[in-house]
Amino acid sequence: MNPKDRSKWRIAREAARLMAEDGVHDWNMARSKAAARLGFKHHPGLPTRDEIDAALGEHHRLYRFAVQTQHIARLRQLALEAMKFFRRFSPRLVGGVLDGNAGAYTPITIYLFPDTPEEVMQSLMEARIPFEQTSVFLNGNGERPEPVPALEFLVDGVRVELCLLSVALKRQAIGRREKSRPQGTIEDVEILLRDAV
Repeated sequence: MNPKDRSKWRIAREAARLMAEDGVHDWNMARSKAAARLGFKHHPGLPTRDEIDAALGEHHRLYRFAVQTQHIARLRQLALEAMKFFRRFSPRLVGGVLDGNAGAYTPITIYLFPDTPEEVMQSLMEARIPFEQTSVFLNGNGERPEPVPALEFLVDGVRVELCLLSVALKRQAIGRREKSRPQGTIEDVEILLRDAV
């Protein structure tokens, strides 16, 4: 491995550690903090999200081997319950809970496609679920990240993050490059849970 690749891999491993152990859940922040901590703040080849994701998977296999399978199953079950509650908004599970790389601090992230954000808020209020309004930054078609309205609430001590996206984005395979990978639908999550038994 050449020195540039070795540095890149060290940054990816440190970013993964920050995400898994320190609760940093923003990929860019984890990458920046890791690079700064290791003295590579202006390194020309920072790791990609996929490289950090691979390092995160390795971190969980090494340090959370005994508990990771049960942890992911629990988060996926909670995600499935939330997705069924929000079924009319075509929910899609994304991120570490879907991919199996969720750590102790990873939120359950679900994309919803309501006509208006108020519809989702109304559903939560009617069910007497306390929530906070926030926003997240998502990349759109390779362009700069843009803010998207989001809602957060707790279920059984786990943070659930609902990203409220335009109905026009519903047909897109958001964040998925391979068609063979799960798209995060209710059916996909049910299959993942069934196959894990």
